[in-house]
Amino acid sequence: MQATGFDATEFERWRALVDKALRGAPIESLTSQSDEGIAIDPLYAPADGQGIAMRDGGTPWIVAQRVDHPEAEAAYAQTMAELEGGASGLVLVSQGAAGSLGYGIDLQALPSILDDVLVDAVRLKLEPSPARARDARALAAYLDGRTTPNAHIAVDFGLDPASLLASSGGLRGDGPSTREAQARHFDQLAEHGFKGTVYRADGRVIHNGGGTDADELAFVLASLVFAMKSGDDSALSAQKTMLGVAADADQFAGIAKLRAIRLLHAKLMEAAGIAPFAPHIHAETSTRMLTRLDPHVNMLRATTAVFAAAVGGADSITALPFSQPLGYPDPFARRTARNTQLVLMEESHLHQVGDPAAGSGLFESYTQALCEKAWKAFQAIEREGGVIEALVSGHIQQKVKAARADMIEAFESGRRHLTGTTIFQLETEYPVDVEDVAPINFPLKNGLKTYAEPIAPWPRNLGSKGASS
Repeated sequence: MQATGFDATEFERWRALVDKALRGAPIESLTSQSDEGIAIDPLYAPADGQGIAMRDGGTPWIVAQRVDHPEAEAAYAQTMAELEGGASGLVLVSQGAAGSLGYGIDLQALPSILDDVLVDAVRLKLEPSPARARDARALAAYLDGRTTPNAHIAVDFGLDPASLLASSGGLRGDGPSTREAQARHFDQLAEHGFKGTVYRADGRVIHNGGGTDADELAFVLASLVFAMKSGDDSALSAQKTMLGVAADADQFAGIAKLRAIRLLHAKLMEAAGIAPFAPHIHAETSTRMLTRLDPHVNMLRATTAVFAAAVGGADSITALPFSQPLGYPDPFARRTARNTQLVLMEESHLHQVGDPAAGSGLFESYTQALCEKAWKAFQAIEREGGVIEALVSGHIQQKVKAARADMIEAFESGRRHLTGTTIFQLETEYPVDVEDVAPINFPLKNGLKTYAEPIAPWPRNLGSKGASS
């Protein structure tokens, strides 16, 4: 696909320079492949890119940082530090949430944590525990008691049974009963009149378990379909569903993934007979990419991940602290994570252009190929009966396991590298400060039943020197 007015001879001149540099080696020797098998060529002509409807150019994304300290007083201090430091959103991580990373707040302490927050000036995102409806009701009840009108408060309640089942193997009931419960929870929460979303279709558990980008996007689509089938109004359910993805240090793949999810969403809405709309897309930096060895390199990984998410059009982004794999991050690590976003926004101005990747031969090609791979994987999940049924049958877990095994083999064989972990290892590790906060042991309870094999998180034992990655 060549852009209108593009001089084909210019591309040939670039091709000649590549051939000269290769000294007789074929240009195909520079072609690589993504984890899904998508060919990444070394040289592309411009493409006919019209731009994807996403966050408008000039609109900042929401800097949404986590509040997850188990002690209320410390969580309050954390909240104030994030907001005073420039965050425009808060991720309230409940104890036992699928994305809790071993920590989390007690939602009974919300008055202590949020009473000094101007709740109409920030976007609140809830990472609920396995008792997700109870947590959502607790947050709604607290906000009801504030003087700010609910219609002015943007909150994402994060009801996401698929991620809970994928990460823990447990649910209160099977697919049909869970859909019925979701519909009841939706109606209860909708009565409060908040802005924002109720459901979440989130692919982080797939990514952080080792799945490919296509696997992750397919899981998001299937989770969205599950939400749309919860209740009688599929269009309203779709509009009230936030989409979540992980962003890692593969810049090209990350930009393509964020662009692809919007195209896939539009295709799904068309198939369902729903008028197209722009969903709220949240990106969190990958835990899979974070290393224990030479962890300061994680700052660079986070910068690349945030860059990709921002250029790809994420509406909100969470950057995890570089020391997350080593323990509970201290204020310096949290400030660094937050400032990574602020520098890229306020100094690099990444938010000023809508879909800057449009028209790039690489990104248009990669985005379309990823959409095709993800749509096929999504259709395979639907043939299993849907996302819950595909987890119960083990279909999704098998795909993630296979992808993870391929990646681990690539690292162990030297075909792929982690700087500071599998190559360029330090003789002596630099010390990293973490806080003395013990992880919370939050086993499944409250009537949850085991229905599926949980997806294990990415292994932490790559590298050498007797340390984990």
